[in-house]
Amino acid sequence: MPHSPWCCGSLQTGAVSVGVTCLVTLLLIFLWLGQILLEESWHSFVWLVILCLITFALVVANVCLLAGAVARRKDMIIPWLVLHLPLAVAIVVVCSITFW
Repeated sequence: MPHSPWCCGSLQTGAVSVGVTCLVTLLLIFLWLGQILLEESWHSFVWLVILCLITFALVVANVCLLAGAVARRKDMIIPWLVLHLPLAVAIVVVCSITFW
């Protein structure tokens, strides 16, 4: 077996693992937040639409990551990086403000 920088096999396997994990996590968070928003008052419909649009964009980015990993196209990781890097920074900022 050739030496690989990824400890669990090829980088292709790692990208597929990350893509599937992100996709499942994203869909579970969407369902949880959707339920919370639907239990609120009627004006939460706008927030639900915004949540749906953000979720759709993130699902498309995850599908691009998975398709790029399977087809071995390096340029397909760019949408995933463009959307997930600001998301990670936003999560750190929100957690920092919340738990300060």
